[in-house]
Amino acid sequence: KVIDVEELTNIHSRDWAAIILIHSWEFGKPPDAVSAFLGKVDPSDLIILTTSGDGNYRIQGADGITSASKLTDVDRCVREILNKVEIKIAPEEISIF
Repeated sequence: KVIDVEELTNIHSRDWAAIILIHSWEFGKPPDAVSAFLGKVDPSDLIILTTSGDGNYRIQGADGITSASKLTDVDRCVREILNKVEIKIAPEEISIF
């Protein structure tokens, strides 16, 4: 399921085997909706990709992936996300569609 970060208030981590949270850093911090969501879940339940201008910003206390907003980083980020998903879910149980 794909949703906008603004709709995270309706998501409960216990309902999902894995949640991949992809967001951009905005004005020196994550979007307010992302911060609010992180306040109600255990960050270790999430796979987080944070993009920012230089690719060095990350959410403190979360094991996440960071990247600059560059197309050249897409393959690396996808591989890292899939590796983290496979740790949470057995590969034969993963459905992309």
